[in-house]
Amino acid sequence: LAFKASGEAIMSQVFALSQAAITHRRALLFVVVTMSYLLLYLAAKLFGGDAGVLGLSDDAVRTIGHFSVYGMLAVGLAKLCREQYLLAWLVTCLLATGEEFHQLFVPFRYACLEDWATNVLGVTCFLVLAWVMSNAGHASHDRQDSVTHH
Repeated sequence: LAFKASGEAIMSQVFALSQAAITHRRALLFVVVTMSYLLLYLAAKLFGGDAGVLGLSDDAVRTIGHFSVYGMLAVGLAKLCREQYLLAWLVTCLLATGEEFHQLFVPFRYACLEDWATNVLGVTCFLVLAWVMSNAGHASHDRQDSVTHH
């Protein structure tokens, strides 16, 4: 009986530690998501439209940046929200809309429907890929469980 009680105490401690690790990962993920958004903002401010790299045009670099940064932001947000992909899609698309809208009021900047569409496309593609990968992982785990229990 004493062994069972100490075993339960150990399991309780392991559970508490795992919850702390999850909380720590979420906090870290929040920082990464926030930094991704800030990186996009700073890149726009620092380069001011002159961001040609590796022989790519400014437009290509901007498009790749909008697509990938908003995509990563969406995936990070989805993980932060316990894989609530639709919520992450909505919030990230609202951020993209807000970014384009605020440019209406910034001197020498302009709102661009093409940038907004690229942001939304990046969000959608990255989240669909993350969802497929997550479900493939769950399906693989379920198959392993069914093999070990039979």
